[in-house]
Amino acid sequence: MDNQINGSIPEYLAGLPLTVLDLDSNNFSGTIPKEIGNLTALSVLNLNSNLLEGTIPVELGHSAALTTLDLGNNQLSGSIPEKLADLVQLHCLVLSHNKLSGPIPSEPSLYFREASIPDSSFFQHLGVFDLSHNMLSGSIPEEMGNLVVVVDLLLNNNKLSGEIPGSLSRLTNLTTLDLSGNMLTGSIPPELGGSSKLQGLYLGNNQLSGTIPGRLGVLGSLVKLNLTGNQLYGPVPRSFGDLKELTHLDLSYNELDGELPSSLSGMLNLVGLYVQKNRLSGSVDELSSMSIAWKIETMNLSNNFFDGNLPRSFSNLSYLTYLDLHGNKFTGEIPLELGNLVQLEYFDVSGNRISGQIPEKLCALVNLFYLNLAENSLEGPVPGSGICLNLSKISLAGNKDLCGKIMGLDCRVKSFDKSYYLNAWGLAGIAVGCMIVTLSIAFALRKWILKDSGQGDLEEGKLNSFLDQNLYFLSSSSSRSKEPLSINIAMFEQPLLKITLVDILEATNNFCKTNIIGDGGFGTVYKATLPDVKTVAVKKLSQAKTQGNREFIAEMETLGKVKHQNLVPLLGYCSFGEEKLLVYEYMVNGSLDLWLRNQSRALDVLDWPKRVKIATGSARGLAFLHHGFTPHIIHRDIKASNILLNEDFEPKVADFGLARLISACETHVSTDIAGTFGYIPPEYGQSGRSTTRGDVYSFGVILLELVTGKEPTGPDFKEVEGGNLVGWVFQKIKKGQAADVLDPTVLSADSKQMMLQMLQIAAVCLSDNPANRPTMLKVLKFLKGIKDE
Repeated sequence: MDNQINGSIPEYLAGLPLTVLDLDSNNFSGTIPKEIGNLTALSVLNLNSNLLEGTIPVELGHSAALTTLDLGNNQLSGSIPEKLADLVQLHCLVLSHNKLSGPIPSEPSLYFREASIPDSSFFQHLGVFDLSHNMLSGSIPEEMGNLVVVVDLLLNNNKLSGEIPGSLSRLTNLTTLDLSGNMLTGSIPPELGGSSKLQGLYLGNNQLSGTIPGRLGVLGSLVKLNLTGNQLYGPVPRSFGDLKELTHLDLSYNELDGELPSSLSGMLNLVGLYVQKNRLSGSVDELSSMSIAWKIETMNLSNNFFDGNLPRSFSNLSYLTYLDLHGNKFTGEIPLELGNLVQLEYFDVSGNRISGQIPEKLCALVNLFYLNLAENSLEGPVPGSGICLNLSKISLAGNKDLCGKIMGLDCRVKSFDKSYYLNAWGLAGIAVGCMIVTLSIAFALRKWILKDSGQGDLEEGKLNSFLDQNLYFLSSSSSRSKEPLSINIAMFEQPLLKITLVDILEATNNFCKTNIIGDGGFGTVYKATLPDVKTVAVKKLSQAKTQGNREFIAEMETLGKVKHQNLVPLLGYCSFGEEKLLVYEYMVNGSLDLWLRNQSRALDVLDWPKRVKIATGSARGLAFLHHGFTPHIIHRDIKASNILLNEDFEPKVADFGLARLISACETHVSTDIAGTFGYIPPEYGQSGRSTTRGDVYSFGVILLELVTGKEPTGPDFKEVEGGNLVGWVFQKIKKGQAADVLDPTVLSADSKQMMLQMLQIAAVCLSDNPANRPTMLKVLKFLKGIKDE
């Protein structure tokens, strides 16, 4: 198994006295030899994760001793042979992730019946019946209720229709029932409430209707309940408060109504509550005030009809990281106490009736990456700190009485006493007088303009002649200072600094090679000391690169608007003729790539605490790009050389030359393939689609570099060893040799477990399937967990 063997499965295997044939995770192609059915002593047949196609041979039904049949993750087609149901000793059937069609065998069966097997030593997964991710159709047979040995029944992501048979409640050993992603209709059978061992119930994304049975509330072992994307109506059962072991409750995208019962506060292990897109109403104050012991991390109540004041008791939910309340009828002010939610990363209260001012304390939450306050009745100044410093107008739109720099409105309050108001006749007299004066001035100006129009045209021509040579720098306002020789640089909140293009040329010694500190894909970076002795990095975009100008525009549209502690600050930019310059804050410790390679051994070894700090900080910066800025930003070139380090080794994500802004209302993809070899996710070569999940993959490679100390590619990796860093690491993990990949220069008894944890996080980020990769918010949360241990 797991040897990457190619070719077809040899037929001569059918002539051997085999009891176990395990060929999973290879590259076998062709069809499954029907001669395998002659192996009457065969107990385990595992062909999972190959490239097999064709149909499942009927002859496999003759292998009477089979206890495990695993053909998952191939390209098999056709229907499931009825003959398999005659395998008396079969207790594990996995046919998932294929292209199988037709109905589930419905004839009286013999498999999954016997409670005891003479020799169970070959069992891999006792009681697994997995037909998920195929194209099976028809109804779920009543006969399935007789498969008493079944522990996990997985029929999700097919085309099954009809009602859920109540006979499934007879499966007394059932712990997981996943019927999601089908076309099932009818109501949820109340009998399922009798499945006392059930831990996971997934019925989402079907066409189920009716009310949610209150009997589900007696499932004392239930950990996850997912009913999303159906047509369920009526109230949320009060009995759900008795689900003491439940961690995730997803009732979203239904037609549920009534109030959220306060009894839900009894679900002490609840981590995620999702009820968005329903018709729920009433106040949630009682529920939140009774939930002090909750460990909930994610709460989505959006797009309902909840009303009343925003509960101050939300501040008791100290584990909360995601709170979405948008699209309701909440009133009152944003409670100051929400500023105590130090773990909060996402807060959306847009589309409500919130009034009052934006609490400064809320803006100052250090982990907050996304804040949307649009379409309310907020007033007063927008705080100039934390995330509020970077909010876009979209996140504040619809609040007519907000003011401040970000809104372009002065916050000076003018109060007038009624006694000072002029009466209507007085106002009319002033208006007439102003009109006469205005007309007189306009007449005089017209005569003067006609006289001097020729001279004006000449001056305008002179002005336009040097517009291309202007040096522009970002200012704290939306306007740009335009001076041909003396240029303003806005150092964020610091006073403006006067500088000329000549100063930049002198600071880089006319871009002398001795001042080069980096050479990127589209330009060279120079170290420069400006007249005020401030050191900056000047990136000179290459004219020879066909996309240099495009990169320049992309960087202006992104970095110019984004400020975050883990993003390299862009101080200004310059355009004269074909030359394009970017001026960044200088990072004393260079790039992560420089420290990890350390080929000259001139640098100290980057110790483990610094590596954890770098991983966490760069994840925070990338998460901000993905989730904390609207429109969201895909970096598309995450690599070690684009992680820069300041004097305290605080990481800052750099180089947005390949960034793409994507609308929050449009698909989050970009169609131009970009990136650096060794960091490019596998799906780019197939679809050419760039997504935030692609950035997550690239970040996973950086985590591997931090854990292993090795480069993503290079001669160290032979083809048989995976060909690159990712392949090599995964080979080692599959062989149970994960500890062998850890960087010996930082490996110790104290760091080993933490390094293995980071390796696990990297492995999830590097999933071949983009949908299985976590968001950067989740990655950041995982990395914080490492820091806390």
